[in-house]
Amino acid sequence: MYLRLGSHEIHIRVVLAVFGALAVVAVLIVVAVMVGGRSVDNGSETVEIPVVPSRFDWIDADDLVVEDELARGTEIRWIPFRPRKERWTESDVEEHWIDPRQIGIDVLETQVNDDIRLMLEDVP
Repeated sequence: MYLRLGSHEIHIRVVLAVFGALAVVAVLIVVAVMVGGRSVDNGSETVEIPVVPSRFDWIDADDLVVEDELARGTEIRWIPFRPRKERWTESDVEEHWIDPRQIGIDVLETQVNDDIRLMLEDVP
């Protein structure tokens, strides 16, 4: 049985031998890294880090409590201007609704007018 690569035919035993050799090399690398890591851990050269008293000795690990993200995401973290409404009437919508397209047009119109004014300032 052969594996065809372009115009070359490679015997299947050669392909299996190459994959086997690669697997053996990978296992040897993993073992070497694991053994090397253990010898570093067992070394007698341990460095003692001196404990230096700091100005924050009054802070305990219990004081460093991580905020609950779920509760933070469901709480209202702002003060509402008006009472919250579940359903809006059509008159409420007409009173408070601003079309976002109109906001974009207003901003773009202001920028274009400013740019034209700057270009025309230099014209005699």
